[in-house]
Amino acid sequence: MNDQAPVELTVRFYNLYRPDSVLIRGPVKSTEITRGAANDLEAKRLLVRAGDEVYRIRRIRHRNGRNFLVEDATLPAALVPGLAAATTIADDVSLLAEQYGLLLGKAEERISMATAPPAIAHILAIAPGTPVLLLDRIVHMLDEPRPVEWRIATATFPAVTALK
Repeated sequence: MNDQAPVELTVRFYNLYRPDSVLIRGPVKSTEITRGAANDLEAKRLLVRAGDEVYRIRRIRHRNGRNFLVEDATLPAALVPGLAAATTIADDVSLLAEQYGLLLGKAEERISMATAPPAIAHILAIAPGTPVLLLDRIVHMLDEPRPVEWRIATATFPAVTALK
């Protein structure tokens, strides 16, 4: 059974807004996916065993010709079988969940400031060490505490200036 929620709810796990309350969405410029064994941190965040298979997805969002957000998401491979073979990868967890018949529940997100490491700085076209917004989110299944996705997003300023 799929969640037949209204279209507005497909962005319920994406809450970046400008100061004037306009959603900052930005299309996905590129998507990369790999499959591998969960490391200790991924296992802890996704409530799986270290070594369990996971998918890692990198999405780069852009707006007005500039990359402004790099998302690194990890999902338990058992929940999304065959994801690496998919011809297209959904732009967000809500659409991915719909494709795989997963019902999403709550999300927990931690927001902090960090400095951009060189690889992320290169993608965002900023100097390494530039302050960035770090968004650490876990999305759970509806009827159980099992995580569906752990996502770390790194966002630049001034593209992202407020959270709602």
